[in-house]
Amino acid sequence: MALDDELSERLLGLEALDQRPSRFGGKDAFFVGKREIAHFEGPGVLDLRLTRGEIRSRKDELSADRRATLRGSSDWLELACREPEDLDWVIALVEVAIAANC
Repeated sequence: MALDDELSERLLGLEALDQRPSRFGGKDAFFVGKREIAHFEGPGVLDLRLTRGEIRSRKDELSADRRATLRGSSDWLELACREPEDLDWVIALVEVAIAANC
């Protein structure tokens, strides 16, 4: 199974998430209620709405991690999920995003 497929499967296994078309393009995205919180930006890259507050509180950690790309004062950041070991890290941040966006 491709890594993006495995990540999608794990995301859909999270009870709070639904999958439907993104508001930011024609791709499928993951929603908490009516709020889009994640979509694939490309192969191995998940765009995640972590929220400004969560990003700010984790800024040092995220800035030091080569897998995370911050976007100034945005609610969103990009997460690179290129290795099987990255899956748990991404899922943990998605769970934080779910709580932050409820």
